[in-house]
Amino acid sequence: MRHWLNDYAYKISLTPMPFLISMVVLLVVTALLITLQTLKAAYANPVKSLRTE
Repeated sequence: MRHWLNDYAYKISLTPMPFLISMVVLLVVTALLITLQTLKAAYANPVKSLRTE
């Protein structure tokens, strides 16, 4: 990867930090969405959902 990046005029250093940050952000967003959907399902009235089916 570094050899490929060295061919460009503007050089950057390739560190694992951007990959780690994006993975952590993705995990936090996923956990938040799963938690919200779980709470939504837990507080839903089962009688109301059965009546519409």
